[in-house]
Amino acid sequence: MSAFNPRNCKPFPKKGDPKRQLPGFETKQEVAERQAKLICTLEKGNQDAVEAAQKIRECGQGQDCLTPICPKCLRMFRRWYVSQLERLTRPHELWAITVVPPRVRFAPGELHNLDLCQFKETFSKQVSRAGFHNLVMFGGVDIDFCVHSDNDFYPHWAPHLHCLFIGENGQEVKAALGRFYPPDHIAPRPIRAEKVKDPMEAISYPMKPFFGRRVSYIGGNGRRQSRDLRLQADELQEIGAYMGQHKHTDLLFLKNVRRRGCNLALNGCR
Repeated sequence: MSAFNPRNCKPFPKKGDPKRQLPGFETKQEVAERQAKLICTLEKGNQDAVEAAQKIRECGQGQDCLTPICPKCLRMFRRWYVSQLERLTRPHELWAITVVPPRVRFAPGELHNLDLCQFKETFSKQVSRAGFHNLVMFGGVDIDFCVHSDNDFYPHWAPHLHCLFIGENGQEVKAALGRFYPPDHIAPRPIRAEKVKDPMEAISYPMKPFFGRRVSYIGGNGRRQSRDLRLQADELQEIGAYMGQHKHTDLLFLKNVRRRGCNLALNGCR
């Protein structure tokens, strides 16, 4: 079966297309600049990183590479994803939830051991076991490289999920999932839920245009804080090599939502 290519779904509807309606959505020029810098960095990595760079360099020359690390393909996927879910959820109240599994962390050089399919399936089953088998939920897998300025924990890759859902109170869902995600000193708040105020921005967030480095530190108030930075070269090479072996849909999480051709639909709806 051929990989899903959102280019075949163009033109995207004007209402809901983040290119037209989402402030700050990446432009073609920004994508081209990011792509050139990415290729340069990946070509200095290991064989897998070099192969990912080659895929990105050749992308669009007769065939799209469809890898999640390719800025050009990711922009196209984001336009399809956001426009579809904006249409699907327009009449509904949305909640956003972020889940950081405490037992799924990978030391530098070990990200290749992450099984995305199993990672998503585990979360889906936990949502069902928490009593929300019919919950309509969608979003995606994100991966941060996490470090602490005072070396309070070891540097690691932290896969997590950003999802949105309709039909249930977010605080109740968060409470029910809590037994699967106990806090620890690395992730003292492994689950966060909030009501969505800006649907289009919230829908686009799980499919961000880049992966980042999260630096934790103790602020002046004595509490843990964090700031987001760009990945360093070796980190970008590792995640580039990993993502070069995957497709966008490998990061996509859908529960009680299905894709039929170019369209997303709620289960039970035609």
